[in-house]
Amino acid sequence: MVTAGVVVGVAPTVAGAKATAEATPIAGSALAQTVESGPAHTIEQVRKQFLRHGPGAEVLVVAHRGHWRSAPENSLKAIRSAVKAGAHVVEIDVRRTADGHLVL
Repeated sequence: MVTAGVVVGVAPTVAGAKATAEATPIAGSALAQTVESGPAHTIEQVRKQFLRHGPGAEVLVVAHRGHWRSAPENSLKAIRSAVKAGAHVVEIDVRRTADGHLVL
């Protein structure tokens, strides 16, 4: 049974930072560029960015199940790779085992 997707962390990038073609793109992205590393965001900062709407709002990159081209989906390696590739948020799927434990 799939429970809900869970935000497990935020990447050390800044929305609106200068783009670079040298970084690995987020899996499935039509945009073959990611942002350069900058100061780490807190979850609260990303939440505020997520809730900001309008023409001047930043675009946040969310990696669903991590960076699947470099590691198995929902794995710690995929999460780390997504952060390294420039994702601001990594969203994973948590599953419940038959005996009630939650696992990646």
